[in-house]
Amino acid sequence: MQNTLPAPINEKIKTRRLELKLSEAAAAHQARLSIYEYGDIECYADEVFTSVPLYHVKKICTSLKIDFLAFLEIPCAFCSDKKDHSDDYWLRRNSLIKKRREIVGLSPEDLGNKVGFNTKEIDLIETYTAHLESWAIEKIFELAAQIQIPPQVLLDVRCQTCGR
Repeated sequence: MQNTLPAPINEKIKTRRLELKLSEAAAAHQARLSIYEYGDIECYADEVFTSVPLYHVKKICTSLKIDFLAFLEIPCAFCSDKKDHSDDYWLRRNSLIKKRREIVGLSPEDLGNKVGFNTKEIDLIETYTAHLESWAIEKIFELAAQIQIPPQVLLDVRCQTCGR
């Protein structure tokens, strides 16, 4: 699984916002961010991947009318890597995470240590389907690598080409 950060995503976001003739304030409002949080996204190249919760990144992509995977240069694991699409990938994310963690033989504490979170946070992502939306993309990539599944499954975004 590829885990490189595309560059410079902040400039792409700013360029797209300007193409749509949106002010920073309007873009921030649509993404449900403060003007300061949105300003950081356009100012720092890695902000979208390291600091912004997935939920807000999805809102930014929606408000800027862009395809999440293509814009963020995340290759589809099923189109580009020709990976099989497991039936498990249709499970809710919380159930899938718990199942995959158990399959790879990690305790909640072990998994938490590997991705930089405490056991309580792992319990939350295994209990609540939407809790992963509060994580930064970088951490979701780390989690996906530990439980050995394509990141796009945990990101809960579909490829525009293959629909997976």
